[in-house]
Formats: sequence, C-alpha cells, structure tokens
Amino acid sequence: MLRSDQFVFVWFTFAGDAKCLAQSVRSVLAAVPGAGIVIAEDAAAPLPEGERERYVSAGAEYIATTWNRNGNLNGLANVFGQLSVMAAAAEARPDAKVICKIDSDTVVRSMENFARLDWTKKRGAAPFQPSWWWQGPLYGIAAEALPTLCGAVAECPRLMPELAPHWPEDQTVGRLILETYGTAAIANLGGYPVGKAIAHYEYRVASPLERYREFSAVSFGLRKQLACPESMRRDTAADYMEAYLDSLPEQAQPVISPPPPAPLHS
Repeated sequence: MLRSDQFVFVWFTFAGDAKCLAQSVRSVLAAVPGAGIVIAEDAAAPLPEGERERYVSAGAEYIATTWNRNGNLNGLANVFGQLSVMAAAAEARPDAKVICKIDSDTVVRSMENFARLDWTKKRGAAPFQPSWWWQGPLYGIAAEALPTLCGAVAECPRLMPELAPHWPEDQTVGRLILETYGTAAIANLGGYPVGKAIAHYEYRVASPLERYREFSAVSFGLRKQLACPESMRRDTAADYMEAYLDSLPEQAQPVISPPPPAPLHS
C-alpha cells in the first residue's frame, strides 16, 4: 500500500478558481499529508496577487503555464502540456509513485482506493469513470508511465480521430492510456453512479451535506445547477466546499493561511 507522501497532486488552475482552489488544497493537505502539491496556473489568467506566496509558504511548487488552454483544458497542446507538467513533477520527486490531476472545485476525503492499487501494473485510475474515458475532477497516473504518455500524444490523431478538433483533456488522457497500455492497465474504482465516488449538486443542492460523507472525493463542478447568477457560481461553489469540509470531523485545520506580514523596519 502506498504512503501518502508517494502521491503528487497537480491543479491546472486560473484566476476564477482562486476560492475553490484554497478549499481543494485544504482537503488534500488534510487527507493526504506529505503529498506533493503543484499549482500550475494559467499565465493568461493568473491567480490574484498574493496567492503564489500563500501556497509556496505552505510547501507547494508554483508554476505558470503558457500554452493555450482553449477554454476548459482542451486541445492536444494542452494535453501534452498537462502530461509534461505531471512528468516533471514525478521526475523532481524520485519517491513519487502516482501523479494526480485534480480540479480546483474537487475535494478529497481519502486516497485509500488509489493507495491499494498495484501501480506497477495499473497505469491509470479514476473514481469517476462512466465508460472508456475519464471525467476530469480527479485521476491518477503512474509516475513511471508519464514519459511514455507524453511521447504518445503525437499519435492521438491516428488513435482517436473522433475526439478532434477539441481534444478534451480528460477523454483524451483516459483514451491515451487505454490505447497505449490496454484495458487491464486502467483501474475502475467503481464508476458512476454505483461507486458514488464523485458527487455533484444533487437536487439543486437541497440535499444535506451529510449525504456526501461516504464519498472518497466530491466534485462541486456542476455549477449550472446553482440558483445564483453565473458570475457568482464559482465563489458559491467554494462556499459549499468550505461548508462540506467544515462538516467533516477530520477536517480540523483551517484554509491555508497567508504568509505572515513582513517585519517593520525601523
């Protein structure tokens, strides 16, 4: 069984995700202590001023990505960029076994189902896996498989032409693992809805937060169901994330605190 410090989590985030990101990182710090933390922001829409120091002071690696994300992480350049960042994160941490891509609006309660897998045989796993492809809230890739997958991106037009021209990153990455390593290399961790690993705003968020307590991870990304103006949906999602985490007995630590103020000079 893997240790928590053998995981690395990577967020491909941007300015609008700032409040959600704080809650997502909070959940990982509590659920997977010692895991590597990588914040990969979009240089075209950077996080608000001061956020970098906030995460670096908590031990995170902070990088700015410059490729065109084509909206919500679409395109082969984006797929290659994401896998390259994940591969670099693995290379920088020799003990890392699993590199996880996680959305800023997703919280983690447990990685036990990932930790129990034999990653020498499994190349990828995702708890939300309705068919042959993954959805993007959370998935893990074996660290040693990432260089091969980076090299295989060039084959995507031949292997999966039906995904052109948009190449959604989650569908493309899941399919790339399937085409490169075969079905036996992908771990099905329950899927949706049977496994209940990922939840959304069920019944227009009328359900009590307690109904999500059994889940290993919860995505708050289906924001169209929120009864509020679109401009407020991301911050409202962050409020729900915070309320959910505050309702969990193991979530005793606060949101990442900003760095202390610089000392006054006389």
